Amino acid sequence: MNFRRIYSGNVLLTKFALLVLLGTTSSCAHAIQRDGISASLGGFYSTIDSGIGSTLIGGNTERQGSASFESDLLLEETSTQPIVKVNWNFKEQHMLSLSYFELDRQGAVITVAEFPIGDREFKAGTLLSTELDLNLWQLRYGYAVHQDKVSEWAVTGGLHFISFDVNFNGTVATANNGGGSLDISAGTGFNNTVPLPNVGTYYNYNFSNNFRARFDAQYFNISIDNLDARMVSLEAGVEYFATPKTSLYTGLSYYDVDAKYTQNLGDAVDINWDISLKYWGPMIAVGYQF
Repeated sequence: MNFRRIYSGNVLLTKFALLVLLGTTSSCAHAIQRDGISASLGGFYSTIDSGIGSTLIGGNTERQGSASFESDLLLEETSTQPIVKVNWNFKEQHMLSLSYFELDRQGAVITVAEFPIGDREFKAGTLLSTELDLNLWQLRYGYAVHQDKVSEWAVTGGLHFISFDVNFNGTVATANNGGGSLDISAGTGFNNTVPLPNVGTYYNYNFSNNFRARFDAQYFNISIDNLDARMVSLEAGVEYFATPKTSLYTGLSYYDVDAKYTQNLGDAVDINWDISLKYWGPMIAVGYQF
């Protein structure tokens, strides 16, 4: 038996089958729609790892505190939040998009020690309530630097409008006229909204009649006045087109945000806030092509 001839025949047959398969896949894949408006509405189920630090500077003192929002302050470790996105593709190579995402959480914990946050020192054995609201608006422009019938690769740039609203409420000790201390209810925190530029890229590939693979990456790192912020965002998924106008998207998202914010309290006293947020998980969205 001529094993060399059998082996060569199998190799040729395998190559021929792969060529047929690739040709069939390419011929079955629909061309990417270059113009029009699309909108999607969905939800993001995220696992969260976040923390906060604060340093009080001025007033002849410097006091520091830090905590994990999940393990120390008992905010939810998972959350389901809505996502809204609108895309406008025009003149084949251009794209504008507007998207919205929110991550609002709250929790309460009975503290087991003195806990300095900002300009307050919350007492042991008292209830400390925490609220963290994050709202993110994004306006982005994209330009396709490579296109063929079933794929495109684009570079992007835009603005993030990130709103942080952080509040703590509990019982603190303050000096009274007699030189002792008095327990009072008090709160501290801050809110801030700043436009932050970002750059990124995305890649779309129609690999069959009704399926599209999508990958998206974004980044920013900037210092403006009293804010220093950085973000990394990654997303990958598959979009299924049930009809030419309706689709269902499923994917995985990862966000990593660090923000340092200086809050001025007057009388040469500042609080340096340091917030870190990491959240990741699956997302699903329903889309419509107009």
